[in-house]
Amino acid sequence: MYRERIFPFQLVEKGANIALYGAGALGKRYWEQVKAVDWCNIIEVFDKNCFNIKDFYTKVKSLECITERTYYDYIVIAIVSEAARAEAVHELLKKGIAEERIISSVDQYITYENQDRAQYELKGATCEKEQVSIAFCPWGTLGDYVVLLRIYQELIKYIEHTVIDIFTSHVAFAQCVFGNQPYLGEIYGEGWKWREYHDVVLDVGDRVYLQFLNKKRVERLEPELAEKMLFLQKSNQEEFSNYPVHSFPTTRLILERARFLGRNRYTIFQCERALEITDTNVKLAVAQSAEQEYLTFGFKKKYITFNYGANQCAEGKVPQTKMWPKEYHVQLNRLMKEKYPDIEVVQLGAENSEKLAGADRYIMGANLEVVKVILRESLCHIDCEGGLVHIATQLGTRCVVLFGPTPSWFYGYEQNINIVAEICKECLRLYPDWQTKCHKYDRPECMYSITPEKVYERLVEHIDSVKKTLL
Repeated sequence: MYRERIFPFQLVEKGANIALYGAGALGKRYWEQVKAVDWCNIIEVFDKNCFNIKDFYTKVKSLECITERTYYDYIVIAIVSEAARAEAVHELLKKGIAEERIISSVDQYITYENQDRAQYELKGATCEKEQVSIAFCPWGTLGDYVVLLRIYQELIKYIEHTVIDIFTSHVAFAQCVFGNQPYLGEIYGEGWKWREYHDVVLDVGDRVYLQFLNKKRVERLEPELAEKMLFLQKSNQEEFSNYPVHSFPTTRLILERARFLGRNRYTIFQCERALEITDTNVKLAVAQSAEQEYLTFGFKKKYITFNYGANQCAEGKVPQTKMWPKEYHVQLNRLMKEKYPDIEVVQLGAENSEKLAGADRYIMGANLEVVKVILRESLCHIDCEGGLVHIATQLGTRCVVLFGPTPSWFYGYEQNINIVAEICKECLRLYPDWQTKCHKYDRPECMYSITPEKVYERLVEHIDSVKKTLL
């Protein structure tokens, strides 16, 4: 007689989505049994020893990947040791997994007359995870992420059975931009080596770089995606193959190629027709909870917004050369309050941003979800080229954008009021420290050449036209 543990079929309804916790001998048998009778969908497999497991039927993830995510109905623990099972249950409860979603019973058996396991022959069922996994690794900061969302939204045109995981150094920015997007799996702030367990690994920043492609598998499960990735692979081999990814000379070369080809920050990602990116539009999601939080600010008047700041550089809290002088912001605030006393001036920014005189209220370090709503409802946003401009524009708010070191033809949007420096300009990536040091003058004369009066004149034209539509 031969007795074998079997999968807890009576505890898992047919067609449920589950995760397996344990990729040892019992985990393998559970996998085989489920596949043999096509009982339920094993979405993910976890194991503490995942990086040493090479012979399982699918990729095995670290326990750190387990969250409260709801796309699987149960976590089935496939561990023989009673003590280890109890420890596993404790770990899952600590992670916030509901107790009713944890199945830890391994006391179901079937008895054979011999070791013939014909009842559990795989019957031709696949032993692979029936979905493609993409590791999407964006570089840069908030504004870059908005642009790179265009690549993400292009990719999902070619997929049906795929999960896209984001690997990032800026989780808050990634959640703001990629959160609630279709096909999104996890957003990882750590554990970058986990991306190696994906079928497609994409580094996206100044260019789209295909780090890895599981060609056979992607061709079988997502043939249209495979075709695009093979085009991209060819483009990577032919373009910039001798240049380091994301280095500042490479970025400058890409900029000059874009100028030559007549492309911008978005359309440069066409990658020789690998991706069909011909516009600058993305769909940013806004959380419903943010709509409610916005109401707590109690805006009684129409308002405009501005930002004095940019991402902190490695050199420290040195103002970036692309920032408009703060005394110019103060002067513009005064002019606006004299002209439009019925319109509030709101300064947005990071928690440690310097508050400038002339604003009616300061909203610093607010949740980025509610910042989206604030920008969306603004009459206009005034800023240098940066993340808040990209967000506001994509949400339909017209911006006054001041360009010096960064080129307007590359980073600008046609629907915005783009004011370009008259003295010098476009030194982007000519020097490693271009962001914090002007190499031609004692100060960034490009930004100083854009006077408050010039900005005020263009801003008044816009505000007056908007006010007419509101009457």
